[in-house]
Amino acid sequence: MTRFRSVIAAAVLLTSQAHAFPIQDIRIDGLKRVSSERVFASLPITAGQDFTPEAGADTIRELFDLGFFKSIDLSRDGNVLLIQVQERPAIARILIEGNDLIPDEAIRDVMSNLGLREGDVINQSALDNLAKSLQREYENQGRYDAQVSSRQVELPDNRVGIEVTINEGAIARIGQIRFFGADAYDDDDLRDEMELKEPGAFTFFSKSDRYSLQKLRGDIERLRSLYLDSGYAQVQIDTPSVQFDPASSRIYLSVRIQEGPRYSIGDIAIAGDIPAEIQGLEGRIGIQTGDTFARSELAKDIQTLQSVMGNGGYTQAQVRELTDFDPDSGTVDVTYLVTPQLQTYVRRINFRGNLVTTDTVLRRSMVQMEGALADASKVEQSRRRLEQLGYFARVTPRFTPVPGSPDQVDLDMEIEEQATGTFSASVGYSQSAGAVFGVSLAQDNFLGTGNNVSVGVNKSDAVSQLNFSFYDPFLTVDGVSRSINAFYSETDFAEQGSSSYQIDQSGLSIGFGYPISVDQRIGFTGGLRMTDLKVGSANDIDQIESFQASVQNETSFVEFESSLFWQRSTLNRGRFPTQGSFQRVDLGLSLPGSDLTYYTLGAQTEKYFEMGEESAVRVRSRVFYGDGYGDLNGLPFFRNYFVGGERSLRGFEANSLGPRSIKNGVATKDAFGGSVLITGGADYQFAAPFLDDPRSNRLSAFVDFGQVYDGNASIDLGELRASAGLGFTWMTAIGPLTFSYAKPIQKESGDELESFQFSIGTGL
Repeated sequence: MTRFRSVIAAAVLLTSQAHAFPIQDIRIDGLKRVSSERVFASLPITAGQDFTPEAGADTIRELFDLGFFKSIDLSRDGNVLLIQVQERPAIARILIEGNDLIPDEAIRDVMSNLGLREGDVINQSALDNLAKSLQREYENQGRYDAQVSSRQVELPDNRVGIEVTINEGAIARIGQIRFFGADAYDDDDLRDEMELKEPGAFTFFSKSDRYSLQKLRGDIERLRSLYLDSGYAQVQIDTPSVQFDPASSRIYLSVRIQEGPRYSIGDIAIAGDIPAEIQGLEGRIGIQTGDTFARSELAKDIQTLQSVMGNGGYTQAQVRELTDFDPDSGTVDVTYLVTPQLQTYVRRINFRGNLVTTDTVLRRSMVQMEGALADASKVEQSRRRLEQLGYFARVTPRFTPVPGSPDQVDLDMEIEEQATGTFSASVGYSQSAGAVFGVSLAQDNFLGTGNNVSVGVNKSDAVSQLNFSFYDPFLTVDGVSRSINAFYSETDFAEQGSSSYQIDQSGLSIGFGYPISVDQRIGFTGGLRMTDLKVGSANDIDQIESFQASVQNETSFVEFESSLFWQRSTLNRGRFPTQGSFQRVDLGLSLPGSDLTYYTLGAQTEKYFEMGEESAVRVRSRVFYGDGYGDLNGLPFFRNYFVGGERSLRGFEANSLGPRSIKNGVATKDAFGGSVLITGGADYQFAAPFLDDPRSNRLSAFVDFGQVYDGNASIDLGELRASAGLGFTWMTAIGPLTFSYAKPIQKESGDELESFQFSIGTGL
């Protein structure tokens, strides 16, 4: 009615004039929130044209179509066209009630797309469409009986509030899933591929029978992938028929499949203008003539060929497969068409997201250099080296073309930093050390410099410890590292559940490491260690008496220590890796001139086999051996190795396995440790589904084995102990939180067992 009156007003304006008039200017009055530019852009007439009844009617219609005005009047002042408008109210607030399934933010996004935002002039047609739009959103979520209503509430100063009331109703559940045209697979096999399920014994818990359009679309893609990877290269799956039964609130799905013939691979070729320096593309193809056609295998080949081209500097190379189907023979010839594009060079390397870590720390880990040929393999090495630092949750490289320079790209490294240290006063508990109290500052990326600094004071029933460590991984630009360590500790082994003696130690050491390749390092450490031995009432232990006799009953010792190591790591990141391996070999030597002369050898290795996103199988082992030389026969007993507990062999008490203390020729139940250690095991690790950050935790199913031996006796691998169980580790602000539950699968009578083990806080 308002629009009709405005059109009549335009007609009256013209009938009051004997003839049309030339428009010298146009003036708009009444605008408050709507911009004049928006209005002028919608006018069908401009200054310099003649005003006619038709032009007036068109002007009224166009302005009303904007949806901003509730009345529009045209008038004339000489040769000036006056447009008087009255704006619709502005939206002052939006209230949403009754929604649980779809959050407020998502509903506001829908309203924003319709032009309904706080501060904007209300658009009545958009408000009328709001209920329909939200209704469709709820139907996509399986809520077919959802009800949506909206109303305006008038407010002062030409403003309104919008109130959206929602009754989400009950979610529709799957009643039946039927397939038509499927011969290659049984209906049950196809249903197994789908996330949506028919009602069953476990759907009450899994809720997989709840209908969702997004899930249905994903299921259709899963079915298509099943066929495409099984030779049915021309399969067609029609849009499913979705029928809703209001009486039962059940959804009945009908999926029609046209399988087509099953194909195997025929001839394979590589075509395109391949540069002469790119060699061996044919040898990188995974599919073979006679193989069953599988779309995923073709995709892997394309990715491999692009990687090979990228390693040669052709980072923008395009590879696509051309298929030639022969239904008569049931074969498909595959040609990989390679379009190299230009060989590219890296103009600049940009780091984004590093709020703490300095640019220097990042650049020194890069294998790909600025100004050099872009090499995809070097970019991948750079990404892996950055994630190995442990400072970043993830690093994502991306090539960006340089405008106007087709042979240049910028390498953007997207960095997501993570917490690398804490300052805390903590209280914790460890079953191997008892109550733990400590104050510590630990920072793996100190002030963003990449240096590791740690200062700690810790006190438990078994250990009192003060330590300081500093590690600079790049003392020189060549990657030479330097470490400084100082410590003082008092350890009561009786409190740790092993033998009855106390060791007080203090020491200072400095070490250097040198890279011999991207993944390998060698290093040297030298230092001074002072040890005080307090045997107390334990001097009736035969092993301790034998040691004291060999050192003329001395109890204080000064050692000049040195060690060498070789280390290789291809782990994909520093915390909770999922790929790669780690190996380390150590040689420790108490130098001639020390009060005690002995040496130690150690080797440890672990390898990760990725099983999926944030899941992997880890296989690990450790072997250590120590012995005396010169005047010392055997490894000093207080340097003995121990096994048992959460850090070595779960399911057994900490430090409880191996050779026993001997009193007057009779073995006791107290573990004494040994000079040979063997441990290992396997874990299946995966991120806990109940925590938001998958890189902050690991659940695991594990098998551990281990034992310590007296190096002077024969080593019987049949004495190895083993256990199996479940574990959970969560990185928190106070350090790792670790739980495990294990049961022995290989034990002997007299072994001290402990199924549930945990460590909270700093732990020792």
